[in-house]
Order: sequence, then C-alpha cells, then structure tokens
Amino acid sequence: WKLEWGSTNFNLLGVEFSVEIGKIPELNYNKQIPKIKSLIQQWKRRILTPIGRTTVVKTIIIPKVNHLFISLPNPRKEVISLLCRDIFEFIWKSKCDKVKRQIVTQDFLKGGLKMLDINNFIASLKCTWIKKLTNGNKPWIDIFLAVHGKDFVQKFLDFGDDFILNTLKQENNAFWEDVLKSWLCFIKTRNNVNVMKSNFHAFPIWYNSEIKVNNKTILTKNGIKMVLKLLVTFYKRMEFF
Repeated sequence: WKLEWGSTNFNLLGVEFSVEIGKIPELNYNKQIPKIKSLIQQWKRRILTPIGRTTVVKTIIIPKVNHLFISLPNPRKEVISLLCRDIFEFIWKSKCDKVKRQIVTQDFLKGGLKMLDINNFIASLKCTWIKKLTNGNKPWIDIFLAVHGKDFVQKFLDFGDDFILNTLKQENNAFWEDVLKSWLCFIKTRNNVNVMKSNFHAFPIWYNSEIKVNNKTILTKNGIKMVLKLLVTFYKRMEFF
C-alpha cells in the first residue's frame, strides 16, 4: 500500500510514547528535566527561606515529573542523582548542603524541613499499583494476570516477601520490576521485630523470610506438625517465650 510513517512517537496524557519501548523512560525524563532546571532558575531569583524553597520543590517542581514516576519505569540513578543535586542546591543556595539530607527529610521537631526523599517518594508512588492490582477489575489487570498467572493476586496476598523476591527473579518487565522492588522494600521495612510483635497475626507464615525452618522459607498445603513447628519458631523469634 506504500504506507509512509510520519512519526514514530506520539503523546498521550502527558507521556511521550515511542515504537521503541526501551527508549520511552529516557525520552520522557530527558524532556522534563530541562523544564525543571528552568523552573529552578526562575525561583532562584525570589527571596525565600529554606522552608519556602522546600515548599516550592514539593508543590511546583517535583509535580512536573509525578506522572512519569508513577507510570513509567524508574529513571536511571544518574538522572535521580542530578535531580537531587539541583534541588538541594536550590534549597541551600549553595553547592554544599548545610544539613545532612537524612535530617532535612525529617519533621521540623527532628531538625528537618519535611523535604521529600526522592527515592522513597518514587517507591511510594510505585507501591500504589499494588492497591490497584489487588482492588480492581480493569482490562490491564487481565493482561498482567495472563503473564503472571491467574492466581498471582491471591498468592501475593497470602504469601510473604520471599514470594515477591522469587517473582522478581523471573520478571522481565522493567516497570513491574520497579513496582515489586518498591513493595519488597516496604515489606522489609515493615517486617521489623517490633512491628511484628505488636501485630504478628497479620503476617503470613508461608514464604516469610522472618520464619524459616532449616534456614528455608516454608510452603506446605497440609501438615499440622509443620505448622506447629513454625508457630513455635515464630514465637521464639518474637521473644514471647
């Protein structure tokens, strides 16, 4: 038919798509980063306190890439590093941080400015897809389950972090790999001893890295003896005995 392709890219809902899927993240971030730099230059002329500049970052600058963080694979580490550098130079009006970033991201009472931790912020946005995956009936969920198995959601709800880790080893989709890594990070943070002590009934027994027999996580469909051994191990780990 002698078709002629006018363009290999198109824009939909603020995201630039390409026929070369692997180039989509870099294509979009490379487009937005210069806009952020331009915004920072504009706001540098204003006389603001560090708290005011932090507010500008959270309400004007970061929202420029929110839709990319939530809908595309994570940007390269170099991109995040350069973004953080520009943001903190803007906050302190200096190339040197005047307060450690681990402190700046904390509450005012702890000496911080309530600044975003960019990496944690991106991870939290990615984790919202877990809620969509487990509480919805959308066509994209059918596609996901066709790839990962129809019982994936039920396993996801019933099993622990080791199940996600095993799933990650087989995942070849960059976006879902980032989602699962973010959720795994959240679970690892949640699965500390103090939290589990206060709410241990809510934690799964199967595929839980905190509950092991012979240094292996457990999955069994029957066997009361094994369950009892697990419970004893669990209680000892929580120092209830």
